[in-house]
Amino acid sequence: SGLASQAVYGMWGSMFGPEAIPNLPRQSGNAGDFALGAIKNGVLVLALVFALRQWVLRESKDQRWLPFSIFLVAAVCVDLYWENSRFVDVYPLERVFPREPAVEALEKEKEPFRVFGMPGAYERGFLQYHKVETVEGFVDQEYRLYREFRGGDYQRNENFLHGLRQNPDGSVSGSPFLDLLNVKYLAFRLPDDPGLKLAPNRSFLPRAFVVHEWKTEPDEGLLGAMKDPGFAPGRMALIPASQSSLLPASPPVPFDSLRLDSAQAAQGTGGIPDVGAVKSLRRDYNLQEAEVEMTKPGILVLSELYFPFWKAEVDGRAAPLLRVDHAFRGIYLEAGKHSVRFAYHSPWLKRGFRVSLACAAFLGLLLPAYRRFSPRWEWA
Repeated sequence: SGLASQAVYGMWGSMFGPEAIPNLPRQSGNAGDFALGAIKNGVLVLALVFALRQWVLRESKDQRWLPFSIFLVAAVCVDLYWENSRFVDVYPLERVFPREPAVEALEKEKEPFRVFGMPGAYERGFLQYHKVETVEGFVDQEYRLYREFRGGDYQRNENFLHGLRQNPDGSVSGSPFLDLLNVKYLAFRLPDDPGLKLAPNRSFLPRAFVVHEWKTEPDEGLLGAMKDPGFAPGRMALIPASQSSLLPASPPVPFDSLRLDSAQAAQGTGGIPDVGAVKSLRRDYNLQEAEVEMTKPGILVLSELYFPFWKAEVDGRAAPLLRVDHAFRGIYLEAGKHSVRFAYHSPWLKRGFRVSLACAAFLGLLLPAYRRFSPRWEWA
C-alpha cells in the first residue's frame, strides 16, 4: 500500500465513485502522507511479529517476557510520539475569536444572563470562549426538552422569535421563550458595519424569579399554551398535568388578566410586587442554592433545564421538583423566608461505582487462585 499509494486510491474510487464521496478527487493529494504512514505501520507490524517470534521460540521461560515487554513498550512509545507530535497543532484562537467592544461590554456584566446570536453574528464557540453564556449552541446529545423548547433544530430556533418585536429605541421584547431563558441581549451584525452589535431585551427575566399563579396544561400542550398572546412568564407558570398532584389547588387564571410583558412582571433580581423576591442565588454545575422571601404562596422558577435527577430541598427538607414552562425547574413555596437547594444526584454514577468496586473485589479474589494454579497454566 505504501509503495503503490495511487493504486490504493484508484481501488477506493472504483468501489465508491465521486458521487458517493464528493471530495474523492482531492484525496489523492494526501497520497504522500498515506504512503509514509503505510510504510511506517508495515515496519512496526514486522518488528512486533519478529519480537513475538523470538519470545515464543526462546527456550528460557524466565527470559521470554522481559525483552518482548521492553520492545513492545518502546515500539508503542515511538508510535505514540510519531502520531501525537503532529496530531494537534496549537492555533492562536485570537485570530478566529478576536476581542470586540461588544464582547468587552458583556464581560463587565455582574448578574448572570445569556445571549441569543442571530444567524451570522459569530462563529460557534465565539462567546463561550469569552465566557459569555448563549442559548443557541449545538451539541449532538442535545436534551430533548430543550430542543422542543427552541423549536426544531439549532439553526432555525423558531420558538425564540415568537412574539419578538423591535422597539423604537432599537431594543427588543415580547418573546416568552427568550425571556424565560434569561436572554438579556440579541447579538447581530450589519452588512455595512461588521462589528458585533447588541440589542437589549427589555422583557428578559432574571435567572431565578417567583410567580404567584400557575395553570396546568396537558404535557403535549405546554408549548402551545406558551404561544398564547396572554401568557406572561413572569407572572404565571405552566405546569404539566402529570405533576398537578404536586401542587395545591389553584383557581384557574384567565390569560386576559395577565396581559403584560415580562419586564412589567419582574422587578430587579426577581419577583412580582407583593409576591416575593429572590434575595440571593449561588450557582455551580451540580448545585444551586437560593434565599427566597415569599409574601404569599407561589413557585420559584429557575432558568435552568429540568431533569429528573435534580433533587430539591426547602429549608433542609426534600420537596417535589416541578417542570415549569415545558423545560425549566421550579419548586412550590409557602409564604415566608426559605432556603432552597437544587442538587444533582445521578443514580447511574452510583451504579457505576458499585460495578467498579465489585470488579475490583472479584479481581482481588482471583489473585490467590492465580498464584496457586499458575504453574499448571505456564506454556511449556
